[in-house]
Amino acid sequence: MLKKQLEALEQLELELFALGHAAGMISYDGVTCAPKTSAIPREKTMGVLSEMEYRVLVNDRVKDLLAELSENSASLNEIQRKEVSELSERLRKTTCIPAKEYAAYASLVTKASDVWHDSKKNDDFAAFLPSLEEIVQTNIRFSAYRAPDKDPYDAVLDEYEKGACKKDLDVFFGRLQTELTPLVLAIGKCPTQKDIEGVFPIEKQRAFSERLMRLMGLPKESCIIGETEHPFTDNASKWDVRITTHYHEDQVLSSMYSVIHEGGHALYELGVADELQFTCLGGGSSMGVHESQSRFYENIIGRSRAFVHMIDPRGQPRHAEPDPHRSGRVDLSDARHGALRA
Repeated sequence: MLKKQLEALEQLELELFALGHAAGMISYDGVTCAPKTSAIPREKTMGVLSEMEYRVLVNDRVKDLLAELSENSASLNEIQRKEVSELSERLRKTTCIPAKEYAAYASLVTKASDVWHDSKKNDDFAAFLPSLEEIVQTNIRFSAYRAPDKDPYDAVLDEYEKGACKKDLDVFFGRLQTELTPLVLAIGKCPTQKDIEGVFPIEKQRAFSERLMRLMGLPKESCIIGETEHPFTDNASKWDVRITTHYHEDQVLSSMYSVIHEGGHALYELGVADELQFTCLGGGSSMGVHESQSRFYENIIGRSRAFVHMIDPRGQPRHAEPDPHRSGRVDLSDARHGALRA
């Protein structure tokens, strides 16, 4: 009965995915390996792609399609019902924003990213401030379009963590501060980068990053690593996940833990079911859940005694003989004596 409608839904999802994929790859390229002046055409391209996305989603054909599928939700499976629900919400939130403003925002963010990179390198926040103010004001305006009766911050927060609001989070974080701060103080000083002195050549850190990725189970055929000013993960699909890091010659732990953190994001994406790929359900359930996976790997696994022993035999208990040939081991036993240092 709904065969044609479900085929139309699949085609809609594929078109939206393709446009998002293209924008994501252009963005990743722009902040990792593209020449600096590529920001000029990239700004234009991102605006055009965003406007195309708007036109694909916001039209009477899609509105009628989603309405008909919603009316016949009993005939849909669980995944299809969730797709229709998510796309209907996305349509509602997009329709209320004028198309030109929607496209202009994509160009603004692309241009602002280039300004931010220069400002960070030059330690010049004032140079980035106008771009930041424009982004904030645009989001406040978009929030008024989408939820005029809501606090703008709550409206934006809902985009990242559905149903969350400042009132609830203030209570949550207040409790964390009250209960965790005394615990952290009781534990005492934890090892930091300052405890590992020396100069660690970037090339050796790159090799270390690759070995960390293999240790975490990140497959070469579907996950690569790039270099950028601030680490992030781009998740096009489970077959194309790209992480990044930033290297400092005197801070080997900085890149190490950013690789583990972004690797956690990547592992989450790599574990998404095949049937969710190329749909609006393929990118993780929420920002909070995504971050829980990355921080679990970074802070629970990556900072555990067992993991540190595995990547650095010097950390082994005195009664245990380090075994450099152990499967999966990343050997940094000579980190201060030439293996990573200049």
